[in-house]
Amino acid sequence: PAGQPPAAPVPLQGFTAEFWNTPAESAGPPAMPGGAPVFTTATNMIAYNWGAGSPAGAVQTDGFVARFSKSVSLPQGTYKVVYASDNGLRMFVN
Repeated sequence: PAGQPPAAPVPLQGFTAEFWNTPAESAGPPAMPGGAPVFTTATNMIAYNWGAGSPAGAVQTDGFVARFSKSVSLPQGTYKVVYASDNGLRMFVN
């Protein structure tokens, strides 16, 4: 509502990060792979710039899919998500 200060940012820590290698780039975005990820880890922040590298030795330097997941209950309200990506991003909120 007008006249009220913005709400403080909500820290979202404790994500599970999963990575899958994908075949060579195609005309469209890759589908979410089935099967087990080639690398899984925990992270407190989703802010990476791998440049010419990759998240881990088992993950290709190009041609991979990452999924960061977390279950959290937030109060009703309006939230702002800021992101940048070089090959695409999908965000699901339920």
